[in-house]
This record gives sequence, C-alpha cells and structure tokens, in this order.
Amino acid sequence: MLQHVVLVVNSTSDIHLRCVFNTDICDVVVSVLLHPSPAARLAASWCLRCITVALPSQLTPLLDRCLERMTSFKSSREAVSGYSFAIAALLGGVRNCPLGIPHAKGKVNAIENMIHLTRPEFLL
Repeated sequence: MLQHVVLVVNSTSDIHLRCVFNTDICDVVVSVLLHPSPAARLAASWCLRCITVALPSQLTPLLDRCLERMTSFKSSREAVSGYSFAIAALLGGVRNCPLGIPHAKGKVNAIENMIHLTRPEFLL
C-alpha cells in the first residue's frame, strides 16, 4: 500500500497533493512508523520522504512531528527506530527541497541530540 502512495505522490500535481493532505493519509503513513516490522517502518519513512520532496512545505512540520513523537515515545524501541528512520529519510530529502530547513528553528539542535542518544548515524 505504501508503494502505491509513493507512486501517486510522484505522479500527481501540487494541487492534487494538497488534497491528499486534507485527508488522513499522512497520519496513516506516520502511524506505520510504530509497526513491529522494520521493513514497514522503512517503507513509511521512504513514503514520507517522497511526500516532502513533492510538497516541500510539509518538510518542517513533518520533521517537528517526528521529533516530538520520538521524544514522547522514547521508551518504545519500535517508536525510536521508526521515527529515527523517518527523520533520516526527511533529512535525506532536504537536498531535493528548495525550501530546506529554517535556520531559526531550534529543532535542528534536537536532531543532533537525537543522533547522540539513539545512534542512528548509520542511516544518515
């Protein structure tokens, strides 16, 4: 299912993608980050990356959302792993987004702290 979402995201226009964000598709993809299977978490992360490359305005809100949820679910291995995958995928997609990440955001420091705490540097 996530592969189909990626295909739709990559083949539709900006206007149609804004309609997708008016639905709960993004919430469903983010919920897969908690799945017990690492393959499902990686697929959801890739899907979020494709969404942010297609809609660069969603990069910062999704990054903030993943950081906040990873902080609140830090006792769960699946949650830390899934949100780490998503953060790594979103950061990997920054080079394809013309907007980038705002420098004034304090969340970039939180990303650095997350890297030291969870050690997902092999993903980056």
